[in-house]
Amino acid sequence: FINTTDGRLYVYELNNLPLGDATVAALDVDKREWQQTGIASLPVQLHHHDGFWDETSGKYLVFGGFGNKRFNNTFLEYDIPSDRWDTLSCSGERIVPRYFSGMAVNKSCEHIYIYGGMGNESGEQSVGRNYLHDCYLFDRTQNSIRRLWQKATDHRMVVARDMILSPDEKYIYALCYPEYLSDTYLQLYRLTVEDGTMKALGDSIPMRSEEIMTNANLYYNPLTSEYYCATTEFDKKGHTVIRTYVLSAPPVALEDICSYSPVSFSNTIQWIVIGASLVLLAGAGWWIRKRRKQPETPVKAETAVKEEIPFEVQKAETQQKEELESSVVRPNAVYLFGPFTVIDRNGRNITHLFSSRLRQVFIYILLHSSHNGVLSASLNEVFWSDKPDDKVKNLKGITINQIRKNLAELDGVELVYNKGYFKLVFTDAYCDYFHFRSLKNVEEVETEFGVLLMRGKFLDGMDAGMMDHFKQKVEEFLCSFLPLEIERLYQQHKYDAVIRFCHILFWVDPINELALGYCIHALHHTGSSQEAILQYSLFVREYKQMMNEEFPVSYARLMNQNPPFHQ
Repeated sequence: FINTTDGRLYVYELNNLPLGDATVAALDVDKREWQQTGIASLPVQLHHHDGFWDETSGKYLVFGGFGNKRFNNTFLEYDIPSDRWDTLSCSGERIVPRYFSGMAVNKSCEHIYIYGGMGNESGEQSVGRNYLHDCYLFDRTQNSIRRLWQKATDHRMVVARDMILSPDEKYIYALCYPEYLSDTYLQLYRLTVEDGTMKALGDSIPMRSEEIMTNANLYYNPLTSEYYCATTEFDKKGHTVIRTYVLSAPPVALEDICSYSPVSFSNTIQWIVIGASLVLLAGAGWWIRKRRKQPETPVKAETAVKEEIPFEVQKAETQQKEELESSVVRPNAVYLFGPFTVIDRNGRNITHLFSSRLRQVFIYILLHSSHNGVLSASLNEVFWSDKPDDKVKNLKGITINQIRKNLAELDGVELVYNKGYFKLVFTDAYCDYFHFRSLKNVEEVETEFGVLLMRGKFLDGMDAGMMDHFKQKVEEFLCSFLPLEIERLYQQHKYDAVIRFCHILFWVDPINELALGYCIHALHHTGSSQEAILQYSLFVREYKQMMNEEFPVSYARLMNQNPPFHQ
C-alpha cells in the first residue's frame, strides 16, 4: 500500500516468518531504497483479506481472511510508528467470517463497504464454505456495523480485494470470478448499494486460478478516468506471471454496445467499409484464379485407405465413443471412482462446495448407507473425538445441515436420520459406487465396467484410514474379477476392452504380471507394437522401484508365450 503521508510504498507479511524477521518494509520511490520498518506479526495467516490505507488516522486497516483452518471476521489496524497490530471493537451486527471478500471506502474514509466472499457462520473450515451475496456498512465515525442486504443467489463467485465506490455512494464496482475453476475469468460488476442489483460491465478477463496465492485487484485512476486490473498468477512450479489490463470509464454493458444502430455511422465510415470490402473481394478473386491454375495435390495412400472404411463402421465407432464419453460424467450424480465429484441436476460441478472434512463425513455416511447407515455416536468418535461434547454437537449439526444444503442441488438423494442412524437414500440420483455393487456379479459387463471404472481408482486421493476397509474390499474384488474378465475378452478378440481393463488392474496392482502379458499381446494385435514396448518399459521400472530387483522376464519371452496366462 502507498502511505500518502510519507509517500513510500509499504509491503507486509502477517504470518509465517521466523520470529524477529522483518514483516514490514518501506520503499523510498525516489531513491529506490528499501528500509525495514517493523517486525510485528499476527498469530495466524489471513489469506485473501481486505485492506486499505486510512490517511485520516495514519493507519493500515485489514478485514477477514483465511488461516489455520478458520475464516476471519475481525477488523485489525496496523500503526507504523509503534509497529503494532490492534483489534478494533465494533458495535452493531456481526459479519459472517469470510475470505475472498471485497472492500470499498468513500473519500472521507468514514464508510467502509464489505461485500461477498466465502465463509460460514461458525468460521470453521471443516464445516464447509458458502458463497456469500451480502453487503455490510462499517461506519468509522460510530464504529458500528450494519448489514445493508443479504440475498440467496446462484452467484458462485468471489471478489477481488479492492472495490471502487462511486462518489455519490450509490454504486460499487467489483471484479468477481469463480475461483474454483482453474481456467477462470474476471468480470466487472456494478452493484447497487441500496438493493444489491448486479450488472455485468465490460469484457471478461481470462486468469489461471490454481494456487491460493493467485491474486487479482481493481484500481481506478480519476485523473485519466480509467479502471485498472492487475492479476498475479502462480503455478505449481513456482513461476509467476503478472498482467495489467485497462478499461476506460464509464464501463458499459454488452447490451449497451449492441444498442447502437449501424445507421449512426457517418458517410465517411460507410465508404471506408465499402472500399475495404471491394479490396477483399478483388483479392479473393485473384486467389481463386491462382488456385485453379495449380495442379491438384495427389491423395496419399494412407488417406485413400482410411476413406475405404465403410461409413456405417465409422458412424458406429463415433457413436460408441460419444456414448462412452458422455456416460463418464452425467448430471445429478455422485462419483467415488476417480476424483470425488458431485454434479448437480443442471450438469454443474459443485464438488467445490464440499470442504475436506465435509466430503469425508459425506463419503463415510454414503459407504455405510448400503446397510443401516452410520450411528450418530460413531460420527462423534471418528471425526470429533478430540472435541468437548458441547462443541461436538454444534459441529456435527452444522456439518449435517451443510451436507443437506449441498444435496438440495440434486434430485432424488436425501440424508435421513432414523433411530439414531444417518443414511443417504438415493432414488433418482446416480452413484457410481452403488452401481458398481449392483453390477459386480453380472457376467456380461465389459461396457458397463469400462465406463464405470475409466474415471480412476476408487476413492482416489482419499487417504483417510477410515475408508481403508472399503477401498480394500473394492480392490480385492477387482483383483479376483478382472483377470477372469480380461481372459474372456481376449478369447473373444475384444482387444480394446482388454487393454482398458488391464490398465484398470494396473491401478490396483501396478506389477500384475498377468495384466502385463495380456496388455502387450492385445496392443500387438491392434498394431500398436511401439505402445506395447513402452508399456513393458513402464512396468519394468515400476517393478524395480517396488521390488528392488530387476523384472526377470524379457519382452521377447513374454511375446513368445501364448495366452491364456491365467492359471
